[in-house]
Amino acid sequence: MAASTLVTVEQLAITAAVPHENLAMAIVLLSVVTGIGGSMGQTISGAIWTQTLPSKLYEYLPDDFKDQSLTIYGDLVV
Repeated sequence: MAASTLVTVEQLAITAAVPHENLAMAIVLLSVVTGIGGSMGQTISGAIWTQTLPSKLYEYLPDDFKDQSLTIYGDLVV
């Protein structure tokens, strides 16, 4: 819900700031930059997830389950 609000505000700001003849290009540029930014964010968060979660899962699991940490990590559905 928050992201859709931001997109609307961004489009409104562009509409107010850009001359009418350049409006279509400005909105397209906003869409391209938003898509690239979202892809980069997902890539970075995925890298952090795969590099951090297994060790933190092992660290915080009770001792009885530490040997199963990789099985638990591999079984997570996200």
